[in-house]
Amino acid sequence: MSNDALPALHLTTEQAIHWFELSVAALKRARPALDQANVFPIADADTGTNMFLTLTHAAAPQPITARATNTQTVDALLNDVAHRAVLSARGNSGAILAHYLSGFARGHHAGGVATALKYGASQARDAVAHPVEGTILTAADAAAHALDAHKDRPIADVLHSVRQSVYHAYENSEHDLPALAARSVRDAGACGFYLVISALIDVLAPTNATDNGETPRAETFPEDTLRTGAHHTETPQNTTEHGVDHGQHTNDISDTEYEVTALMHWKAQPTTHEISALRRAMADRGDSLVLAISPTSPSVGPLHIHTNNPADIITLCHRTADTVSHIAVRNLHNPQLAATAPVVLSRSPHLVRDLARSAATVIMAGTSPLTADELSALLPDTPQQRIIANARSIDENLTQTYPHIHLLTNDLDVATHLTYADYGEQQHSGEHSTHHTFTPTKPPTPEQLTDIIQGLPAHTTALLLHDTHFPTHHQRTIHDSLTHHGITTTVIPSGTPSNTADLTLTWNT
Repeated sequence: MSNDALPALHLTTEQAIHWFELSVAALKRARPALDQANVFPIADADTGTNMFLTLTHAAAPQPITARATNTQTVDALLNDVAHRAVLSARGNSGAILAHYLSGFARGHHAGGVATALKYGASQARDAVAHPVEGTILTAADAAAHALDAHKDRPIADVLHSVRQSVYHAYENSEHDLPALAARSVRDAGACGFYLVISALIDVLAPTNATDNGETPRAETFPEDTLRTGAHHTETPQNTTEHGVDHGQHTNDISDTEYEVTALMHWKAQPTTHEISALRRAMADRGDSLVLAISPTSPSVGPLHIHTNNPADIITLCHRTADTVSHIAVRNLHNPQLAATAPVVLSRSPHLVRDLARSAATVIMAGTSPLTADELSALLPDTPQQRIIANARSIDENLTQTYPHIHLLTNDLDVATHLTYADYGEQQHSGEHSTHHTFTPTKPPTPEQLTDIIQGLPAHTTALLLHDTHFPTHHQRTIHDSLTHHGITTTVIPSGTPSNTADLTLTWNT
């Protein structure tokens, strides 16, 4: 068969399902090795985990089979998987993979597999603010370029050339990126991408006689190829893996402490100028920025960034988009938290930095309370993960799906609970606290505050956490009443674009 047939080559629905099944299986097998190979720029050992979880959620066996049996076209299936990948993208490698799948889906609809490989590479590169070579991006470009370089060969040979070109890009990654060569490793993200593309070739050309074992197939990939020399050292803390941070544009060690991911939604698709302005604003607040409108969801902008000021990022999202969802914040410098610490569900951006220092992940309520679907897309896959939640951060039906959630009154209560849990202690038996919530429709009055305060022992302290739109004069009423009774009061803006205030009074007996 000549290469004239390549533009007409399309996946069938069954082939697409098989591709995702093979990719998930390959990433699952390689996950520990990919995690261990992290070098640049944050060594948080999760490239394999991020790519595996992103694709696993996107192509979950039950939903994808149900969609296929519903006479869904292959293009609709690819769009659906790409959209789910955007919703569940983990880390930088997962964010770039999600953009690649979005471009692939759009390209497949436009012109089949050949166009899909080109659109996927272009969408992934365009989403990264500062592309770096020797990464997923280089490997994706290699797949696209192989089509043109071998256009006069039989289609089976062209598909083999795609696999071979991606593998060579992965092999050469240490030469493209000095930080990899210094640690004698190849790029974990490029390796994970190779497994996905190799699975695609296995589906399209399962009996390719021209392969001759020159490049390993997805199901037999030798993980030791990630190491390039005899000097196999453990990945050091605070040096980084490039698979996690394909957006970093220097070879310096990143000193950013938090990873923030979110989905911004617009009622109308934002213009190219608006997205460019948003990218510049985000880039001023961090690095490793991945942000672009998804081709499969043109009114949705998935964000990934590393920053020292997660509250600023979340506030900018709210200020820019019509609605915001799927907000997650993770501590980059303490990856051990993922296995040992609880997940926290919060609604106060200005507390998120402190919460993330002791939580596996902080999942934030966006414009609306957290739903079960949102939580399932963002939760780590740690077995029996503990979840601590501000009761006002979640949808009223969420506990039906997650009945084991430990509900607390407000984010101050969550922070206190997390602090004690962090030190493996129970709250001291002599320490007591009360919590009160105020809204503009139920404002605090001096008389009500007097009733609350009367009888409290000396040395009682107060924390007042108020939303952005809680009236200033009500804040003053609370603060003045407490001060009048000799209670030291700390006022904390929550950063939440709502109109409530939480008052916590604490004392010892």
